Amino acid sequence: MNYDWLELQKDFDRFKNRMRTRYIFSKNNFPVNNNSGIPQLPKPPSSWSAPKTNSPELETFLSNVERVLFENTSRRKVKENITNGERKSLLEWRKQQLFNENGKLVMRVQDKGNRFVVVGKETDVRKANEQIERSSFTKLNYDPTIEHIEKVKTWAEKYFKNGDITKEWRDYVINENARPGVNSTLYKTHKPNNPVRLLTSGCNTAIEKLARYIEVICAPLIENMRSRIMNTSHLLSIVDELNHKGIPENTILVSFDVVNMFPSIDNQTGIEAVRSILNSRAIKSPHRRIGNLFVS
Repeated sequence: MNYDWLELQKDFDRFKNRMRTRYIFSKNNFPVNNNSGIPQLPKPPSSWSAPKTNSPELETFLSNVERVLFENTSRRKVKENITNGERKSLLEWRKQQLFNENGKLVMRVQDKGNRFVVVGKETDVRKANEQIERSSFTKLNYDPTIEHIEKVKTWAEKYFKNGDITKEWRDYVINENARPGVNSTLYKTHKPNNPVRLLTSGCNTAIEKLARYIEVICAPLIENMRSRIMNTSHLLSIVDELNHKGIPENTILVSFDVVNMFPSIDNQTGIEAVRSILNSRAIKSPHRRIGNLFVS
């Protein structure tokens, strides 16, 4: 059987880091919320890796797991499969064509895969526009970024004065140097004619950090939804539970594949869904109007 040893190594390194981190901080109790009921500011991503611990049991366990996983791997040096001339030509092509702003080619990411796709720029723009036309996007004749920054600032100042957010949250959600979102395409190379999935990046937009705030508020509520499925493993566990309990004879199994799902969700419908789940809270704090910023 063939394994992706690189991915296996990455998975094990993450597992090892989580185990050591949990051991190191096991005696510390970090509060999730302060007394005001306002959630704490999210911590920035960290590249810190936990060092070896002083627990012989844990380190022995990790060492044994690593040995079992990788004892049959080969450490032979990988040989070059291209000549120096071919490598030089590829580097020159990448410089003159692929990463040239005036070139006719662009590099995109494969959908549901880990490969890159090289495609003509005109084809890429055409397929992206086709997806936009089928979505709920509205075309504007100007850049509303400055307006969005002002709306976020107005919201943040209001909720800070009302005591609904802390000064740290107020400063966090305001991005004076925001820029518009960016669309990109993911290519479905496993399907005929290679259709694309439209990927919209909100990184560094005016509402990026406000969306993070809303996520912090809503995430605990989503955990209690009956329709929530976290990932494939969660789905399989649900199937196993159904198989154990038994499925009634009159049950009809149905599956749906929604085309262009996220861009097709009506904005107002999405906002009403968020309002509904916020209203389901036993303690309605912070106020449910956190969604009003992107309604107005």
